[in-house]
Amino acid sequence: MYYDQQDMGGYIFGAYTACAFAADHTYVYMMSENGTRFVRVHQENKTVELIGQTLPTGVYSHMVYNKYDGMIYMSLEAAGTIYRFDPYHTPPGRTTPWITMDDMELIVGTGVVSSISKEGHGREAQLGTLCGLGADHEGNVYICDQKFHCVWKIDRLLNCTIFAGPPAGPAVAGYRDGKPEEALFNRPYDITATYDGLIYVADTYNYVVRCISIQ
Repeated sequence: MYYDQQDMGGYIFGAYTACAFAADHTYVYMMSENGTRFVRVHQENKTVELIGQTLPTGVYSHMVYNKYDGMIYMSLEAAGTIYRFDPYHTPPGRTTPWITMDDMELIVGTGVVSSISKEGHGREAQLGTLCGLGADHEGNVYICDQKFHCVWKIDRLLNCTIFAGPPAGPAVAGYRDGKPEEALFNRPYDITATYDGLIYVADTYNYVVRCISIQ
């Protein structure tokens, strides 16, 4: 469920399909497929504001708010890349935030389709089909990779490593519990990190929710 409002005779978000959500202490952020609409909704008064549109994100994108640095991290499924941006960025000449791709920093991923994954720093890392993201209280970001059946971790220095699932290389799917480096997944899709040191992963084709302790 989400709120929408009319502006100049039409609804702000309208009939677009929402695919990416994030929330900070004040707003809920929502982006449509293909980045056509990007809005924020005030959590108390429910005011809806358009803060971006026609963003070339590809069909599906995913977002998480990182409380540690106040940035939103966004994954692009098709490109295998991670961007981050300040959701409060207000350019000269405007009185409210307005986000374009020029305001987003590409921080992780080569953007090149490959049959193998590769750990590395920032843009040197080779990732696959990136879906949901989660952020812990220390500012680490975790991302589900459906193509390589793993969970990636980006630390505050932008080092990108496989946190759970098979090691970097060809894709390996399966189901196995154990230590993060021993576990196997099958197309994990979404993830969240809690402030008590737990990560929950929606392991799609194993039809289960997995729990990982990061304490």
